[in-house]
Amino acid sequence: MLNKRTILFFTDTYNVSVAENVTEEFVGNNSVVSVIVTKRELKSAFHNAVVDRIFPEGGTLRQIALNKRIVIKNRKMNGKKKKHLLPTIHNPIQKRMLNALNRYNPSVVAVTEQSLLIDALAAIDKYGSRIKLAVIPEDYILDRRLISGAVDYYFVDNFDMRNALVDSGISDDKVVICGLPVNKKFFIENDREQALKKFGLSDSCPKILVSCSQAGDKRFREVLEELKKADLGVDYIVACGKSRKLLNYAREAGFSAYNDGIDINAALTACDAVVTRPTTMLMAEAMVKNKDVFALLPVGKMEEANLNYLGIDQITKITSLAELVNKIRNFKDMYNEIKAEEAEMEDMYVGSEKREEENSSHIIATNLISISTVVTEE
Repeated sequence: MLNKRTILFFTDTYNVSVAENVTEEFVGNNSVVSVIVTKRELKSAFHNAVVDRIFPEGGTLRQIALNKRIVIKNRKMNGKKKKHLLPTIHNPIQKRMLNALNRYNPSVVAVTEQSLLIDALAAIDKYGSRIKLAVIPEDYILDRRLISGAVDYYFVDNFDMRNALVDSGISDDKVVICGLPVNKKFFIENDREQALKKFGLSDSCPKILVSCSQAGDKRFREVLEELKKADLGVDYIVACGKSRKLLNYAREAGFSAYNDGIDINAALTACDAVVTRPTTMLMAEAMVKNKDVFALLPVGKMEEANLNYLGIDQITKITSLAELVNKIRNFKDMYNEIKAEEAEMEDMYVGSEKREEENSSHIIATNLISISTVVTEE
């Protein structure tokens, strides 16, 4: 784009938070344009229409298909890369990527989804211009399909990912360790009392955020049934994702429940702990807010591996609903003891291994701007 440095993101259909959090850092910067293109946009309108017809948005089949897709994708995490690199009539995704490059003329392409890396490399090769390519993984462990000597920069969460890249032949100066790019709003100290009012709650007992994932994982209905039956004297904020059925059930069961319009930042501020599937971004946001996390119901070995990697006190792996109930009961007892001693709320987390996070989104955005400046000047 004329007189602008353009940064183009290629992302998964559903996991767009990494790209969104980084692009938020460009707001107010008139010299940078950022564009997010999802995998859904790279597929044909006919393909999307057929998928929507067979698996309606918010329906049970859609959620089953999404979970199955995650399992299949995770099963391939150490698999071989595709052989055919150049765009052909048989590879519409690469052709649409090439169209995006022609339309936006970016100086930097950032890929967050492993299945799109080879397609992005092929499109950039066909485009014929020197575009910097960055990879921003969405996990705490490295998917080996993201390893390529043609990538200019990697932005990873931890030293183990960096070491895996270097051991695979990637130059150390191509790797930036910065943590998952959490949105900048989660680093701002919020008023708990105001957050509680937003959800119509008082500070009389512990608050637990139950996040049922974006698709509204139907297995969380069993979780809610068990929590209701246990009657632990705890207030719950339930994030039901896009599932209207789960929302209706949760509200009928007496929970304070919301669909995907919920303000997760406010919910994390109001709550004392989180019950969730081990989705990486929510766990990262909870750690920034210094909240204890009870993680259960992983989908696929990547979620399981991410959960196992985070072997810290703040993240508790839950293997059964009975264990979850006991953990929340113990958590409430600790809460009541602290209240009785009139301790400050943050003392509740003494012993938790808080990850001291910087604003990783800002670090990545600053680096991408720097890379794009170099390209513009060449």
